[in-house]
Amino acid sequence: MSTDLAPKHLRLSHAHDGGAMLTSAEDAIRGEEHVCPSCSDPVTLRRGDVRVAHFAHRPGTNCSPESAIHKIAKLLIAQVIHLNALGSDRAITIENSCEHCGCAVTRALPPGTFTGAQEEVAVGSYWVDVAGYNGAKIALAVEIRHTHAVGEEKAGSLDGFWVELVAADVIANPFRWVPQASKLKVMLCEPCKRQIKTTQRVLSQWNVDRNNCSPVFNPERAKYIAATEECWKCKKVIPVFWWHGVPFAEDQPPEPRPASVQYRYSKKYEGKYWANTCPGCECMQGDNFLFLFDDAPLASKHLPLRQINSQGGTVSITTGPGAVNSFLKTVMGKYR
Repeated sequence: MSTDLAPKHLRLSHAHDGGAMLTSAEDAIRGEEHVCPSCSDPVTLRRGDVRVAHFAHRPGTNCSPESAIHKIAKLLIAQVIHLNALGSDRAITIENSCEHCGCAVTRALPPGTFTGAQEEVAVGSYWVDVAGYNGAKIALAVEIRHTHAVGEEKAGSLDGFWVELVAADVIANPFRWVPQASKLKVMLCEPCKRQIKTTQRVLSQWNVDRNNCSPVFNPERAKYIAATEECWKCKKVIPVFWWHGVPFAEDQPPEPRPASVQYRYSKKYEGKYWANTCPGCECMQGDNFLFLFDDAPLASKHLPLRQINSQGGTVSITTGPGAVNSFLKTVMGKYR
C-alpha cells in the first residue's frame, strides 16, 4: 500500500475530472486526471480497503482547505439544482420545523422546481453563494456555511427566499438540505394542516375578518392568532384569539379587533379585562382554559404571554407545564 503524504485537511471528497460536473472520490475512475475545484491544481485519487476515499493535493500546494471545502459545497448545490432543472427523479428535500407546532417537517422539491443555477449572484446589496432560478427570477438563494454563519444584517436584508446550509452536510448529501437559518414559505406538518383548515372553516362560519388574524401559531405574522374551542355554556365550536398582552389583558388589544374580544368583568379576577367571548351566547371564555392549561387551545411555545412587573422586577410567563401555577403565584397571589 502506498503512503499518502497529503495532510488530512487537504484531502478532498470531490474533484473535477475535466468536465463541468464534480466527481466523488468513491465514484472516480482511476487513471483519469482530476483537479481541485478551488485552486485547479492536479490532485491524486486515494482509495483503498482501509483509507477513506479522497483526492489528495500534492506536496507544496498553497490551496486553502477552507476555500476548497466551501467551493465543493457550492458546486454540489449548483449541480443538484441543475439536475432538478433537467427533471431528475431524485428529489431535493428541505428539512425544517412546522411553523405551527415546531415539530420536524420535510418538504420535497419536485423535478422542475428550478430551471437553472448560478454561483456568486448579487441579491440586492449582497452576494449569495448559489442562486436557483425559475425562469429569469431567483427562486431560492443558498448560502454555504463553513467557518462563518450569515450575519444578522445580511439575513435581514436578503430579498426573497433563502437558506443557509453547512458545507459538511452538503458534501455528505447534497440532496438533503438542513437549513441553519432560512427564509422560506410556511412549512406545516400534516396534523397542523388539518387543524388550521378546521380553524379557517370556523372563522368563516362566524364571519370573522381574517385580514388581521392567522390560524398559524406565529406572532410575527399577525396581530391575532386564532384557534377553536367549544363554548363551555352553549357547546358551539367558536373561534378564540391570542394577542400580545394575554392572559387577563388589561391594556386595549390592537385594532381592528375581533368582535368577540370584549372588555368584561370577571368575578374570579375581581375586575375587568379583555376576554374572548362566545360570538353566539356572549359568554366569557376563561383565560386559564385558553392560554395556561397544558392542553389549552392557545398554549404554544411560539405564543408569549404577558410580562408582569413585580417587586423582583419584570417576570415573563410562558405557556407549558406549570404555567397556571406560575402565573397565579406571580400575578394573583391571592389564589395560591
